[in-house]
Amino acid sequence: GSTEQSDAPANWKLYKIEDSAKYRWKDIAISTDFDKAENWEVNINERWFDIYSSEVDKIPNDNDSVIIQKQSEQTSTNYPVIGNGKTENYTVQELIIESGANLLIKENGTLTTTGDFVNNDTVTVESGTLATNNLTNAGTINITGESGKLTTTGDFVNDDTVTVENGTLKFASYSTVNESD
Repeated sequence: GSTEQSDAPANWKLYKIEDSAKYRWKDIAISTDFDKAENWEVNINERWFDIYSSEVDKIPNDNDSVIIQKQSEQTSTNYPVIGNGKTENYTVQELIIESGANLLIKENGTLTTTGDFVNNDTVTVESGTLATNNLTNAGTINITGESGKLTTTGDFVNDDTVTVENGTLKFASYSTVNESD
């Protein structure tokens, strides 16, 4: 986890960082909207800040690494939803879903990762599209909608559960992880 620092300027939330992602979904996100800057923190010089600066993009783009973290216990669970009643297409370089967090892609929503996608909890693709290069699944992936699509162009390493109720799962290469004593 992050450690809050006391040397933050007024109206800025400052963290010591333990990873190299550029954007992180806030642990107290105000909504489920991927395109709302208020839901993101940005890494500047190895510290996490609320996005109040015009010096940074307001939401992640195709050059960014992103973390979706577990929400604080005292808040509602506002995890990102893509395609929530509107057409939304986002591309990021890398994405990590931490344990305790989740991502939902609905109809008219598309998320593309050009690098690695690592799922440590739950990803649900209802009727949208998740397209990624390499996918490592240590959690649960659900493809539930008839037009839901998950496509990998690189390696798909599965160490947990993938459920395809409807929709399509396409992968270039597939392997499972077997733990041995």
